Amino acid sequence: MYSKEYFQNIKNEQLDTAIPDELTIIMGKIDKILFKDQVNDWRNKPKPNFLKKQTDNETETFKQEINGMLNKLSHNNFDSLSAKIIELMGKCELWDYFIEALFNKSIIQPIFCPIYVKLLKSANSDIIIEFLEIKIKEYLTILNGVAPIKENKEDFNYDDFCKNNKLKLIKGGYSQFIGELYINDLCKYKYVIDNSIFFITNIETVDNNDLEDNIICLDKLIRTIKKNMNIHDKTLVKTKLEACIKNRKAFPIRLKFKLMGIIDFL
Repeated sequence: MYSKEYFQNIKNEQLDTAIPDELTIIMGKIDKILFKDQVNDWRNKPKPNFLKKQTDNETETFKQEINGMLNKLSHNNFDSLSAKIIELMGKCELWDYFIEALFNKSIIQPIFCPIYVKLLKSANSDIIIEFLEIKIKEYLTILNGVAPIKENKEDFNYDDFCKNNKLKLIKGGYSQFIGELYINDLCKYKYVIDNSIFFITNIETVDNNDLEDNIICLDKLIRTIKKNMNIHDKTLVKTKLEACIKNRKAFPIRLKFKLMGIIDFL
């Protein structure tokens, strides 16, 4: 088959005079019909599906590797395995998934909070602070009883959060985790104080079914950040808890003692 360039060369050689506009339009239409495969810009064509599948598969592989190494992370292998995790994160840059995984693992297994926070600090990336702040605000929203919008069905939602039979452990783990983040300079002081005031407000107002959960959260958070609290906030927490003990009606004696324990600790 003759190419478009072949006919174009003949046209240029044979025609000495200017081509009328009408004829130019007609020739353009002929070009589109005869040479449509060459006229169409390849960039406008849809990309093959296999490229997207390859990208999706690669992302999923990275996620599996990240999750697998996080599950193996311990104090004994921290130096070697943390280096591999950070190196992998430098390649895939799935920071959102990384923070989500660490956050969820920490609040479900509070005993690992210090080692996961140590890993976050070792990564030394500014983007980590950004994602952590988003996650802290999100969980505070959950604790307020408003479910955040989630794309991943496996993520926590408010109903699951409330129905989970490990609710007290999860709330306590959340409180310890944000406390550990703060004392390692990965969380603003404002957020830990906001959480403290939130728990105290609930202790003043919620019914007895949720009272213990909020006391557990406050106790775990205060015990984690006490050394890093300023004197004004320590005094504020003491004053508010003393008012709770004095003014709240039908206060179970066991929970009253827990509040007195927090006051003495401060």
